[in-house]
Amino acid sequence: MRIMQMTSGGNTVNGALQYAVELATRQAARGHEVTMLAPEGSWVAQQVAGRDIRHIPSDLRRWPLDELRRVRDFVATEGIDVVHGHSSRAFNFGVCLRRLYGVPCVSTAHSNKIQVHWALADHVIAVSAATLRFHRRWNWVRPSRISVIHNPIDTQRFRPLDEEDRRRVRREVGLGETAPVLLIAGHVIRRKGQRVAVRALPRILAEVPEAQLVLVGHESHEYGLQVRAEAERLGVQRSVHWLASRSDIERIFAIADVCWCPSLDEPFGLTACEALACEVPVIASRLGGFLETVHPGQSGELVQQGDERQLAEATLELLADPPRRRRYGRHGRRWVEENLASDVHDDAVEAVYRAVARTAGQ
Repeated sequence: MRIMQMTSGGNTVNGALQYAVELATRQAARGHEVTMLAPEGSWVAQQVAGRDIRHIPSDLRRWPLDELRRVRDFVATEGIDVVHGHSSRAFNFGVCLRRLYGVPCVSTAHSNKIQVHWALADHVIAVSAATLRFHRRWNWVRPSRISVIHNPIDTQRFRPLDEEDRRRVRREVGLGETAPVLLIAGHVIRRKGQRVAVRALPRILAEVPEAQLVLVGHESHEYGLQVRAEAERLGVQRSVHWLASRSDIERIFAIADVCWCPSLDEPFGLTACEALACEVPVIASRLGGFLETVHPGQSGELVQQGDERQLAEATLELLADPPRRRRYGRHGRRWVEENLASDVHDDAVEAVYRAVARTAGQ
């Protein structure tokens, strides 16, 4: 097939952009002709450079219609079968292509936002059943035009490390070789709940003084200051380690004893699945995609969102029981391997493309 992936955004990396690049790369490897429509100089444009993916620069401006016409002409000339958006701006651009010029349009719903243009797509791919329910209820997406396809996990990249490698990576990032490590990976923003995590630390440190909380990811200035201030207020700042976004995040996952996902809202929760692939048990909020990926008593535990007491108690139980942690980790990796394989995901996405292109051709 001839496929155009579309993203907006600059150099701030998020899960949706990473997903778009990885999907485009795999599709090209599967023999499809893939074009990436993305802003000039953006992180996505830099990532696809040198790969078997054609980059078409675009600011995705919808008015005046010049850019829409230019892209419409490219789609027609190149025989693009379907366009696939991965952000609100890119998807809105795709919807305009569909409504004005009949270009088949798919979008992946990586977030839960009330935006009526979702109802205008040929098909919406929801990353979880919770996200599907949100878009059906609030954005009036018809049941026949939305389906769930969970994000895939690269289990060759995200995998457990042996004990020697774990100690080496811990030394590299300034952690003790044996100190219990609690990890939160992802942007430091309110929705991810890092402040809740910091509030849970005093209870944990009272019983496990050597425990360390590692926060890795891009830091929102305002919220990051709030989290740092909360750590100082509670006197736990020496037990909190801040790491910037890393290209080798899989190595950081693999040194953790427990992955925390104390989100206040989470459409899917990719980091939980990446942790499970590394055989790291997960403690997550009882909401959103976590309800589908974290299995209490098998690969982790679910706690009430915003409840630092429950988070602390569940963590202390796991830290006190290494065999249980290992059992949870093994189950989590098996589940990821069986349910989130890239080939299964890509086959499902291609089936959506073919159905949309077939309908458009009628």
